Amino acid sequence: MPTYAKDTARWSEYTRRIDRLLDDLPAELETLARPLRVGLGLPSSAGEGLLSYCFLSSEPPVLKYTSWSLDDLGVPESGQRSALEEGLFLASFWLFAALEGSDVVLSPGCAMPREHLLLSQIFVNASDVCLAACAPRGSMAWEQARRALADRARAALAYRRGSRADAGELMDAAGLLWAPARAAVAAALESAGAGARVDGLIAVVDELSRAHQIHHELFSVSADCARGVITYPVARVAAALGIQLDRGDVAGEIVGALVASGEGARIAAEVRGRAVACAERAAQLGFARFASEARALAGRIGESAELLSAGALLFGAEGAAPGAEGTREAPRGGEPAVERALAMAEASLLADPDMHEAWEIHRWGLIGQPVLTGWRFPVGLIQENLAATGKDISAWAESALDRYVERRFEYFEEPSSLPPDIDSLGLMLRLVRHTRARARYAAALETPLGWLMDATGADGSVPVWLTAGTRGPLGYSALQGSDCTMCMVYVIRGLLSFDRARLSGYARGLLAQVIRRLDQRGGIGSAYYSSLYLAWQLAELAGELTADFAAERAAIAAHGRALFERHAGRVRVTPQDAALLLLARAALARSGASTARAPRWTDVLVSSQRSDGTWDSEPFYIMPMQGNGIGFHGSRLITTSLCYRALWSAGGRGVPAGDTP
Repeated sequence: MPTYAKDTARWSEYTRRIDRLLDDLPAELETLARPLRVGLGLPSSAGEGLLSYCFLSSEPPVLKYTSWSLDDLGVPESGQRSALEEGLFLASFWLFAALEGSDVVLSPGCAMPREHLLLSQIFVNASDVCLAACAPRGSMAWEQARRALADRARAALAYRRGSRADAGELMDAAGLLWAPARAAVAAALESAGAGARVDGLIAVVDELSRAHQIHHELFSVSADCARGVITYPVARVAAALGIQLDRGDVAGEIVGALVASGEGARIAAEVRGRAVACAERAAQLGFARFASEARALAGRIGESAELLSAGALLFGAEGAAPGAEGTREAPRGGEPAVERALAMAEASLLADPDMHEAWEIHRWGLIGQPVLTGWRFPVGLIQENLAATGKDISAWAESALDRYVERRFEYFEEPSSLPPDIDSLGLMLRLVRHTRARARYAAALETPLGWLMDATGADGSVPVWLTAGTRGPLGYSALQGSDCTMCMVYVIRGLLSFDRARLSGYARGLLAQVIRRLDQRGGIGSAYYSSLYLAWQLAELAGELTADFAAERAAIAAHGRALFERHAGRVRVTPQDAALLLLARAALARSGASTARAPRWTDVLVSSQRSDGTWDSEPFYIMPMQGNGIGFHGSRLITTSLCYRALWSAGGRGVPAGDTP
């Protein structure tokens, strides 16, 4: 029988014993038992939820350590081994359940009475009963349990130090959080007559757990900051960039800095090195299964390091994206070459009216759904670029708005728990001016506009996700967070396009918050988009602000110019970079801000165009990936629409009258 099928059958049997104890809890403790089930991967009863917890790749697989130990010792399958595995599995499970329950009750802001700590006592007793059935009192397993609980307590305190947290201490604590797994490992080795090898394997287990935990923390920065928990990546980024952790909500700043500064990629690379060293140590000690698992983890962390490195380049860190041709010498793009490039690009953009290639599709189980499809936002970006070159997009805009209203303003076509996002709302507000029934669509958008205003803070801040009137909070924990300067810029541009006379006062409050964020964070505050894209959008916004916004216009233009100049000095640029630089420079010129002389960015576009008229896909905005990770959505059509619009603008055509971008 395959290992996965064997483990599934075995652990399904374990869940019956878990369910019996959970279902027999006193009614007074049920309020804690319900969230605990979810925290341990037990949605309503154990069943498949427990197996999901056991197979979750972003957490240390502590409940598997016993099985791996027995495999590495060559203990054959038998009734005695099955009984031992079940007892040690349940001993670990109940112990971690007790610790999880205590963490919930003691967490800041928890409203549960402290009497719920009695639940942890019940679980500790259940763990002790299971361990006693497998290892006699006074054995190495019990000594390891005693030490592990003390180490775990020290780790928990390290995570509660808040702004006083030390990165080195948190590095150690990341492994010690999972120290209670040691007892079951020691019992497994002792039962097989390998007690002399316990210390060596426990060192491997601690290091493997540490690598798992920090890898997970890299992609839960926003959620951890929101809970007031300072983790190793948070402390490391704050120390490297001088961010003060004691001045309120810094989640957005930490999230942006983790990617933009390249610190996240460096952390991932270091943790990958630790996982590789752990694999080598396990192999030397003769624990082949642990070595294999550590190597597999190192591979996953390496992929994360590459993604974070790509993010750092996307956000303007030194260097260039992999494979970028940059400003290589090429024949100058004279008028005939530009005209040919425009004709080819236009044909490729109009070839498929639905633009399927640009759709954002998730088939990996995002928010628990087998398939999620988002097309309005990515295709809407392309359509806006076409409109800026004089194309009539009224039919498409009406179709997109109709579906947006029908789907209750959600991002995806399929039902999900994802709340409406403000950048999609900003785009839809701007699309209304392209329709032939403006009054009808304006009335329909009053609902999400009301949600937006309800979600606006006293300081003018607006979260990315509008949970008012929806089914609940974001269903996954990822790097992106709920704070993004670029998303607010989208909304402000949408408000001014939608109903400038009525919404100018409201937009002014949002503008003040954007300017404060730019003053404090610069381009780092753009958590979902590159700082170069933000430079262009700030330049466009500056051009759309009228005389009664003179002070705001000057501030926005200055920040747009500063970000532009930062990127304009790069030695190498990709085609998408070149397009955004051309568009930002043109928009700054329209708003009255002078810029440095443009390098040969047009030549980059003409010389890098594909034979079918498109340009290669490049990362455009951040999106969640498998394993609670981070990736970037991009498409040939999105990049091509930007290059097409940039060439159109650079050719002196400008923006058609009456069609402000």
